Amino acid sequence: MNDIAPIISQRVGEICFQVDDVKPCQDLVAEKSALLQFEKCYGSPVLAFSHHPEFPLVEDSSDNALVSAVHIAFSQHRPLLLTPDTIWMTIAQGFAHHINNNAEALRSRFVRHQGKIVLKSETDELTQPHHWEKVIEQWVRGIRAEVGADLCDLMECNFSTTTPRIRTASHMVMMDAFQQYFDYLRMCICGIPFVTLQGTVDDWRSIQHRVEKIAEYELEWWTQRLLPICRGFVETAEGKPSLSFWREIYKPESVYGEEVITGWLADLFPYLKDYANDFKIRNPILDVARTDITVSDGISPQYIPIGLSCAPFKLKTALGEKSLELVGGFIGIKQDPDDGTLQPEIGWAVREIILLSC
Repeated sequence: MNDIAPIISQRVGEICFQVDDVKPCQDLVAEKSALLQFEKCYGSPVLAFSHHPEFPLVEDSSDNALVSAVHIAFSQHRPLLLTPDTIWMTIAQGFAHHINNNAEALRSRFVRHQGKIVLKSETDELTQPHHWEKVIEQWVRGIRAEVGADLCDLMECNFSTTTPRIRTASHMVMMDAFQQYFDYLRMCICGIPFVTLQGTVDDWRSIQHRVEKIAEYELEWWTQRLLPICRGFVETAEGKPSLSFWREIYKPESVYGEEVITGWLADLFPYLKDYANDFKIRNPILDVARTDITVSDGISPQYIPIGLSCAPFKLKTALGEKSLELVGGFIGIKQDPDDGTLQPEIGWAVREIILLSC
């Protein structure tokens, strides 16, 4: 008996052949938006998606597209197309399940460390799918460095039919496989595009001299941290802005922590707010050498002083006496309408004291 299926067509990289003696169904299966179907399946909004949101997919509620495709093709007499990517991804996912189920028994086969190490991926934008592809590629490079190129090549889809989208999906399978050995961390690279520093060199030297002067008032514990900052301003005004200095103004990359300030900006505040909104707590970050600061030393913005100074006074008139208050300092942020440059705006006000002062 000849077991060779009748070939319908054949060309390099593709062969079409008959399997069962049934008449192909001519009606199309109902379709649905890929994004809507994906979100319905997983029950949560999607932040990024490989396909156009309106990309049509067969409306299906099963968990596995390969099994469902074969089922529909078989039961409804529909043609089927398979690629190396489809089959290998299915096998690789099975391999990933095996690794996860036997992570400790197989640990020495894959990695040399105990526990987990963090693989970081940095990006400054995540608005498009290709941004995420770059992030995932960075993670995979980290995996490759730890487990070896041979194993990564083994798991990756890299066939003649593989597209960038498919390769990225196969990288996710790889990340799944080794999640018992690695934590994946995406770090948003925030930053200030450019800084405009106004004032003459003499202005900034004057500030440096003033800082040296206030040190005489038992403030050496603070001014010793201010003086390097002053020198940074002077050098900038002289036309020699230090990139490392300015990149560390808010959250240095080496100690990047969410919701805390770890850069030298935090050194500008000797005291922080306490539970009563008084500024009596010494800033603890000043007790740590700047080179030793970690995320845990960071200062939450909620403890930073408000930026307004208040001076109460009494106003006597023929009608009587009023308790008033002078308020001066930072009243907000001004924005340049042309290029969006932000600038702290300084101002003042006189207000009537009713219940609470600032």
